[in-house]
Amino acid sequence: MIHTETLLQIQNSISQLLQVARLSNEEYIPVEDYYMVIENYFTENHNKPWRGFVSGEWRGFEEEPIDFGRINLYKLHGSLDWVRLDSGEFKEEEKLNEQDKGHIEDEHSPYLIFGQGTKTFSVEPFFTLIQHFRTKLKEKSYIFVIGYSFFDPYINNLLIDSVKGTSKKLIIINPIFGPEQLKSEKDKVVQLITKDEFLRIQYPDGISDKNLANYIEDIQKNSFYSELPEFNIKKINAESLEFLPIGTKVFFEKYFNNGGEIFIKLISEYESKKADENPFKDN
Repeated sequence: MIHTETLLQIQNSISQLLQVARLSNEEYIPVEDYYMVIENYFTENHNKPWRGFVSGEWRGFEEEPIDFGRINLYKLHGSLDWVRLDSGEFKEEEKLNEQDKGHIEDEHSPYLIFGQGTKTFSVEPFFTLIQHFRTKLKEKSYIFVIGYSFFDPYINNLLIDSVKGTSKKLIIINPIFGPEQLKSEKDKVVQLITKDEFLRIQYPDGISDKNLANYIEDIQKNSFYSELPEFNIKKINAESLEFLPIGTKVFFEKYFNNGGEIFIKLISEYESKKADENPFKDN
């Protein structure tokens, strides 16, 4: 999940990310932001993302085109260029005919939902988008969460569930994430991460990955962020968390220069550790 203000700073690095992502024959970018930064960038560079629409009308992801290198963009909270009609249909605004323009619902122009609450996820396209997001989380071994605050418990439930009882990694990239005791040690943390080529956090004395796990758990319990906190998944294995306390621009520049050398090296390290821990498991 990549926040818009940071994307504006890193457009020169996106093409390098795309080249690396193509090594896996697919790219999936779920985003909570509803702005048009990603679409505009890739469209200008002749690689328009697939968002589930054909000629402005929703087709969903069952018709997702098989296209090597295609960006599949899941806009979980909607988009500024989507509108809903009084018939319940939702379309891309720029593709509307004159008749449809007279039937746009004012309260759904643009067609957006926001983080708190879960009931709106039962309507389309949000239901389909969240289901595909959940499926992709289950499929992937390494989930990079970029610039996300974790203040949306519904999304957190999906993230936590995806790494539950597995050797998967949830890699968090955010310079201002975490509990206050960690933020108060920011200067020390900045000094310590320079000792790791991957810029992973080296926890100061008295702080560990368990503090990070507890921080997420506290969000899941908090009724300010959720209508029904008692239903949220709260426990997350601290060993599943990897924390890079750096900004998005630094992350892209570090990980995706030189054909994604550092990114590939990190994944290779994870794979090597998994092989050592499970020497008799077939790959």
